[in-house]
Amino acid sequence: MIRPLALADLPRVLDLWEQLMADGERADPRYRVAADARRVFTPYASEVWTRVHPFPATWVADEGGLQGFLGILPQFPLAVLAVPPTALITDVFVVPGARGRGLARRMVMTAVESAAQAGYSRVEVGTLSADVRASGFWQAMGFGAWRTTLVRSGGAAS
Repeated sequence: MIRPLALADLPRVLDLWEQLMADGERADPRYRVAADARRVFTPYASEVWTRVHPFPATWVADEGGLQGFLGILPQFPLAVLAVPPTALITDVFVVPGARGRGLARRMVMTAVESAAQAGYSRVEVGTLSADVRASGFWQAMGFGAWRTTLVRSGGAAS
């Protein structure tokens, strides 16, 4: 069953979030999570992930226990851009043993439909460019490149 996050789910979803962060580090070594990330992130998650307006901010896949989660938040694009109300999928994670059963797809579709019912007809998502598995998933879900963020590390330009 795909359902909105309940407050009692928060500790388990934070466990899943830590697994997602570890997956990010494995996918791209440049993605490093701070040692105290959970402690720092927990107050934010407690406030933001439990929101239900204008649509639930977090969805969980609950099949005999929490098997995954998805975060989605309303965005406020620059007023100079002519884009419809936009939601941003911030995180998606399914435990390795439950992958391949369509849980991520069902969470995405549920979240997208919920956002659309609230008037957010446009949905964006970002992923690590080195994470080929995630990029393939999003493309299979109908997401395509619109904007690219390029990062330069180091000192002054030559």
